[in-house]
Amino acid sequence: MKTGFWTVVGCVCVLAGCSGPGANDGASEAVSSIQLNLSTLGASGTEYRLGPATFDVTSQYTGQSWTASATGAEPALHLALDPGYYHVSLKSDWQLSRMAGGQPTPIAATLLTGTEKDVSVSQFTTTPVTYAFHLGESGIDIGVSVDEGIPEGYDGRLMPSGDSGYFYIELRNGGGYCCVQSLAEAQGAYPGLNLFPPPQG
Repeated sequence: MKTGFWTVVGCVCVLAGCSGPGANDGASEAVSSIQLNLSTLGASGTEYRLGPATFDVTSQYTGQSWTASATGAEPALHLALDPGYYHVSLKSDWQLSRMAGGQPTPIAATLLTGTEKDVSVSQFTTTPVTYAFHLGESGIDIGVSVDEGIPEGYDGRLMPSGDSGYFYIELRNGGGYCCVQSLAEAQGAYPGLNLFPPPQG
């Protein structure tokens, strides 16, 4: 996802239910905050958006916590906070969608990064929090960059072979093998390959 959806100066707390010390009331003063990026563009121009999704944010100093809820309509969310260290957790009920004509279409995806993030917030700065996902046909890194295809670090991936229950091994060099019933079977047959698991959904 592209960064820079919001400015640091005058950003307001738009998260559902957010409150407490450090929350900005809309004044024009600069504030410290974290930015939860929710949208990205693929190389084809397709927009992918995270939401509905729920984030828990906890201060590692005071233990105070906030809940940030994304409906899927927002490209990003901000939570104005005091400088310090915070723990961010993405709840398991998230949904990734493909946007077309302004309307979301839910799609199957796998979360590549962990659900837990530790972030440091400095005074008068906005700290981005990002999560990376993989689609059946493309890999995207919410908030940082787009890499459509087999995720970096993998030699290939397992893709469903129709409705047969088997998987086709697609290799980064354009080749492939058919067919296996599981990732374990593929790794046993081709131990030298680092394969990405089949898409969930």
